[in-house]
Amino acid sequence: MGRVPKIALVAAALLFVGTAVAYAQLPEPKAHEFPYAGNRAVVWVVAQLHILFAAFILGAPIFVVVSEILGWRNQDSRYERLANSISTGIPGTPCRARRRSGTSRLECS
Repeated sequence: MGRVPKIALVAAALLFVGTAVAYAQLPEPKAHEFPYAGNRAVVWVVAQLHILFAAFILGAPIFVVVSEILGWRNQDSRYERLANSISTGIPGTPCRARRRSGTSRLECS
């Protein structure tokens, strides 16, 4: 090992140790409290809303598909009406393909 790599290695070690010591001496940041409710309550509300929205966004389309399949297999229009009434509230589904009496047509609401 030559003289230059040893010096570079020592300089890098001192730089690493020096920055670690400098960061270790920073003061602890102040904890901010959310007004009126507290931090835990706000995190709980946000998490609950996230779970509720995710459950509706994932659950409603699956329920509509299952209802459509049941209506198609049993030839029962109640399931198709149920799927239609649920899917009107889902954003992004303005038109749905329907199968009635052997022909398929596009139905837009």
